[in-house]
Amino acid sequence: MDEKLWNKLVKLLDQQYVRFSSRIDKLEQKVVSRNDDVFNKMDAVYKEVLDVRQEQIMHTGSHMRIDEDLEENKRKIKKLESKRVIV
Repeated sequence: MDEKLWNKLVKLLDQQYVRFSSRIDKLEQKVVSRNDDVFNKMDAVYKEVLDVRQEQIMHTGSHMRIDEDLEENKRKIKKLESKRVIV
């Protein structure tokens, strides 16, 4: 192969390499961007789940306090009934 042809081939290969490298870089940027979008959406959903779970815990806690108050009132009623004198 003569030198001119060889140099032309090398130049062509270099150009192809640059084009492919550029395409690869653009694809990598798109992937990173999409990954960021996915992670941001996952974070938002996770936060929503935590918020809902926190609400459930608070709601359950209020029910537990109501149940405790009810039990305490039942004990007080029984105590008062036991002290009541039947005439």
